[in-house]
Amino acid sequence: MRERRKLDKGWMFHAGEIGFVARTVAGSGKIAGITNTLPGEGKEPFAGALRAARLMREASRTEPGMEHMTDEELSWIIFGAQAPLTLEGWEEVDIPHDFRLEAGYVDDPKLYNQGHLPNGTGWYRKTFPIEKKAQEGRVVLEFDGVMRCARVWFNGCFLGEHYSGYTGFRFDVTELAKYGEEEGLNVLLVQADTTTGDEGWWYEGGGIYRHVWLTFLPTLHVGQWGVYVRPVVTKNRADIQVETTLQNDGAQAQQVCLHTTLQGPDGTVLSLEDVSVCCPGLGKEKGKQNCQMEDPVRWDVDTPALYTARVEVWQEGRLSDTYETTFGIRTVEYRADQGFFLNGRRLMLKGACVHQDFAGVGVALPDDVVQYKMDRLLDMGVNAYRSSHHPASREVLEICDRKGILLIDENRILETSPFRMDDLEEMILRGRNHPCIFAWSLSNEETFSGSAQAARIIRRYMDVVRKYDPDRLLVSAEAFVDTRTAGKYGDLFDIYGFNYPEGIQRKGLYEKIRLETPALPVMNTESVSCFTTRGIRKDDPSRGHCSNYGTPYTNRGILEGPNAGGLATPYRAMDFYRQHPESGGIFIWSGFDYRGEAKPWVARQVSCNFGAMDLCGFPKEAYYYYQSVFRAEPMVHIWLDWNYENQTEGSVELRVSTNCEEVELYLNGTSLGRKRKEGHWLAWEVRYEPGLLEAVGYREGHEVARDSRQSAGKPCRIGLASNVARICPDGESVAFVTARVLDDQGVTVPDAENAICFEVTGSGRLLGLGNGDPDCRENDKAGKRRAFGGLVLALVQGNGEEGQIQVKATSGLLQPGELTMECR
Repeated sequence: MRERRKLDKGWMFHAGEIGFVARTVAGSGKIAGITNTLPGEGKEPFAGALRAARLMREASRTEPGMEHMTDEELSWIIFGAQAPLTLEGWEEVDIPHDFRLEAGYVDDPKLYNQGHLPNGTGWYRKTFPIEKKAQEGRVVLEFDGVMRCARVWFNGCFLGEHYSGYTGFRFDVTELAKYGEEEGLNVLLVQADTTTGDEGWWYEGGGIYRHVWLTFLPTLHVGQWGVYVRPVVTKNRADIQVETTLQNDGAQAQQVCLHTTLQGPDGTVLSLEDVSVCCPGLGKEKGKQNCQMEDPVRWDVDTPALYTARVEVWQEGRLSDTYETTFGIRTVEYRADQGFFLNGRRLMLKGACVHQDFAGVGVALPDDVVQYKMDRLLDMGVNAYRSSHHPASREVLEICDRKGILLIDENRILETSPFRMDDLEEMILRGRNHPCIFAWSLSNEETFSGSAQAARIIRRYMDVVRKYDPDRLLVSAEAFVDTRTAGKYGDLFDIYGFNYPEGIQRKGLYEKIRLETPALPVMNTESVSCFTTRGIRKDDPSRGHCSNYGTPYTNRGILEGPNAGGLATPYRAMDFYRQHPESGGIFIWSGFDYRGEAKPWVARQVSCNFGAMDLCGFPKEAYYYYQSVFRAEPMVHIWLDWNYENQTEGSVELRVSTNCEEVELYLNGTSLGRKRKEGHWLAWEVRYEPGLLEAVGYREGHEVARDSRQSAGKPCRIGLASNVARICPDGESVAFVTARVLDDQGVTVPDAENAICFEVTGSGRLLGLGNGDPDCRENDKAGKRRAFGGLVLALVQGNGEEGQIQVKATSGLLQPGELTMECR
């Protein structure tokens, strides 16, 4: 039966080159060295070496002085490895892992897009046993993602390479594997090389940054992504078509019976009629089944109902393989004159574009970090996600399915080279059962878009996509836009994606396109791109900080210009959508700050200023603005802090974001007036007075929301708070611990930048640190971090043992913070 095991723990890692490692060699398995067993790991450098050494001794083919060597010693001497024979200088790491984050920052203007983190090479090696019974079936190594240009060796054999860091790949190693104690340990060696050229213009990380799996399969099994469930919905009925691809790795044809059941969200089980399939030897065959479902439960953003298809493969009355996949039943449509429809209901896409890195871990995100990012987006009110600009990970797809988040899954590069076509096919096959995906994006901001060559590539892409998934919408995300491109090139797609139609440089272009091509569906695929830094009132170019009230600096840090402050404010983007609801909604750039693309001051910053949240997921003011327009639940939020001591004379502008009808502002219990919301925010001119500032939101005259700010004093102590009280003892789960610099009344000191040292003991370890400052060049993997805006985020991970985790944070004369969590 099929089984999957994670190979994430206990790797050895080496940063930089290790010397020559052969990819081909005149003798099977004789690469040896670190590609196979080393002295102390096994009795011979490769299978058969002992016997060969003995035979050479018997044939008098050894050198003088070797007569008294044992066969084991002789085998290591004779068969010199074409790879290093030592692990000196290697360290133990777990996967996921980003070696570039650990390397530290450098001052290189050419690396601003990569966050001033240098490219490089990393080597990973793991040994593991495989039991003897596994050789009765197939053994497959699966990599969810290696950044980048991965090269893989297994038991002395070079398996191959995979260029893209954003797609998975796999190798069948059944015959190359070693089974049982007699044959010894298996050796897996992986090189990740990011020096071969970037795939994106942002920080992409480096290393084995997604899961690695060892998969055991029966000889005849359901193939990779081998069950495709296609619901065809008409009114109150769904025709469910299930197509199962069988793979027979045996030499003889096999007759099997496919038994398929569909389990609904309420647990109800529906059995499909069995089908008999003859799968040829060393070949593949498809079996097709279908059924009709009356009044199916629809997958929707508010009710993300998931069904499970379970396919059983029976041979001569024996169950030989089982494969499960989830799917959803829903309809999506995009109309040129009205925008996006889900299940026949018009819906505003409240979307965010998101890169895949995070504070403390780079691109090597444990599953809990992916979930944490999604939870922060949901709290902001997001109902859509654009995986920018790469195929989404499995974890993102699964969370979006469960949480009811619509997703645009995006292809990275517009080329028809063989490996790029393989990447496209992998993205479609992996994602086509996921109801969250409503559109495939075939490209993003290609400069040659609209050319005859680009059109040929797009047509080829569409042939491939439609072969595997005939139902989802196809879109491009275009930046180099004109009416000619929209009218001719845009007609190739179901939706013409327009990046930044609200931008000041493109004023009137969207309207012109709509006027000249009224039948062309056009969607806002990327919006805003506005510079702000959490907690900052005034621009500070020396530190890479941008005001939340707006900045006059351009992408290149120049004062004023056509793209001052970015491409558009959140408010301009929302005004554009309200004027053009047929444009579908907005996908803000971006949900989070991210490393690289360090704008507007490329020489100073290591991360961007575009996010509604910083790199730690701490909200900026834009976050609360989006919350006020995306969410129905009443909210009110006072901008920034209430600390102006020695910073101002006279009155200050105070802003409040809200979705309430009215807001009344109080300072130390005295009303400063009640105002009705008419614009994007409410504003008061207030003379500063230290104390308590409160905002009260009203709907229909009743108080429904409240927010407050308390002036802070001097730093006194450190407060620690975790998002969870308990984590699983699996060695993977992560707690997000926020350290706050507090005054003697427990108020966060907003300008505190104390250096905080972290110590994690017991059943946990410190995974990484962040503070959200785009100017900070401290190593995320160190145990010390300077606070920014009074905050530091510590990622704490269990070490695989049950017990308690103690976290302690200290900083000079401040009272330390202590926190205890359960790991059970």
